[in-house]
Amino acid sequence: MFRNVLFQQRYWIAVALAFCVAIFGVSQVESQEFWTPVVDVSQTESSATWPTIATDQWGGVHVIWAQKFGGKLPSPPRRPLELGDTLYYSRWDDEINAWTPPADIIIADQDAPHLIHPSLKVGNDGFIYAVWSDIKIGLRFGRAPMGTASNTRSWELFEPIVEAQGVDRSQLLIDENGGLHVLYSRVASSDGGDGNVAYIRSDDKGNNWTRPRIVSAVNSDLPVASLKPRMAFDDRGGIHAVWVEATPPRWLGERIYYASSPDGGNTWTLPSLIGQLRAGEVWAEAPNIEFTRDGKLHLVYTCGFNPHRCYRVSTDYGQTWSVRERIFADMQSLAGWDSMVADGEGNLHFIAQLREPEGIYYSTLPEGGEWNPVVRVVEAPKYAQAHFPEASLVLGNQLHIVMQNEGIGDIWHFQVETASRPVPASDTLPEARNGAQAGQSDGGDSSAAGAVQEDPRLVEPEPFVEEPTASNAVLSQQTAIWIGFIPVALLVVAVVFYTQRKRRRF
Repeated sequence: MFRNVLFQQRYWIAVALAFCVAIFGVSQVESQEFWTPVVDVSQTESSATWPTIATDQWGGVHVIWAQKFGGKLPSPPRRPLELGDTLYYSRWDDEINAWTPPADIIIADQDAPHLIHPSLKVGNDGFIYAVWSDIKIGLRFGRAPMGTASNTRSWELFEPIVEAQGVDRSQLLIDENGGLHVLYSRVASSDGGDGNVAYIRSDDKGNNWTRPRIVSAVNSDLPVASLKPRMAFDDRGGIHAVWVEATPPRWLGERIYYASSPDGGNTWTLPSLIGQLRAGEVWAEAPNIEFTRDGKLHLVYTCGFNPHRCYRVSTDYGQTWSVRERIFADMQSLAGWDSMVADGEGNLHFIAQLREPEGIYYSTLPEGGEWNPVVRVVEAPKYAQAHFPEASLVLGNQLHIVMQNEGIGDIWHFQVETASRPVPASDTLPEARNGAQAGQSDGGDSSAAGAVQEDPRLVEPEPFVEEPTASNAVLSQQTAIWIGFIPVALLVVAVVFYTQRKRRRF
């Protein structure tokens, strides 16, 4: 009798322990970050370059890139990627659980067939806005309703908003009032300021733009150029900008400069030096700046003799900065630039292609915390040469990344569900999201902007779905869920064992 009671006590203790382990295991699974396999968005037979990504408040994800129509892929011995003459668009379609077929939405002028550095954003009005550089003409601008953005005829194309020979990388941001802000660097222009970073703004959805305001302070007579500008909004209506200064023949950054506008771009402070080469160093390149809800400005840039990463932070809206700190230990490499995004909970998310070992890496800086060690999230050799990452958050915790492959010529996408709290999708549906005609929402004169582009090459192929490759994911969600249910299986075995033993005794 005593042995039977003792057995029952041990049995129920085992059941309780198994139940606790099961609950703990499942909760641990739910807190994991799950990276999806890499998917080829461009599905191209020619070189695809310069991807840009944007998300919207309704949960949508949109990608644009440049591609040479009818061009060729790189092949060994390595042939350089061809400059694109067409911008392509794709979006994630929840109904088919795949990216929509790439649509050629914007075609370059025959006299200037090179399109580079597009920048994409989606407004609260449901319109997609894009800027890009037409090398021989200048900075271009276009817009389209979300619902019909895959149709070339939906895009309104405007006359160049900046006339310049060779606009370098540009960035488009949209403020909470719908204002469009563009920061860019230009090699030569008709209104002076060659080699400088400049800023323009539109308060009427791109129908009209301010005259360029020079933000940097380069003497146009000297062989110096301000390049790779980045900007971020703060919570007081201010804008913060960073860029590099470079000289020939390397044209790599030697100094990092910072300037700010306290009044939404109307006036700018004089540039201040916040990063530079130290003795024996080669790199002061590719800065990223982000603002977090705790009032901090975060700067990460490439530094050192080898391309490592350095970090500085300002707690007073750019008035003063912390001392330079090297982060991510011995990780190094620079694949064009990195990407850094802040979420609504004050966390920073950082994506870069790094080496030792080579791969695509991810790190986070929690609000009030320290940088977490970088984690290799894509490690297959096929993806190791991904360059120019761009990232965007949707619904609070869905981080989407696109990159271009230097050796293959494809545009890749992968994503992660971060540990941040999700944000519900907006329940307001503007006409543009459902397919309103471009230009109708603001009463603008489409004829003044330029005729809507006709695209005789537009093709609507069947939707494609790339099968997931398990080796591309660090840990699949399905696998983790099965791991979480192992304790539950042990509980079932314990019950069966006890039942069989009890039957033998009687």
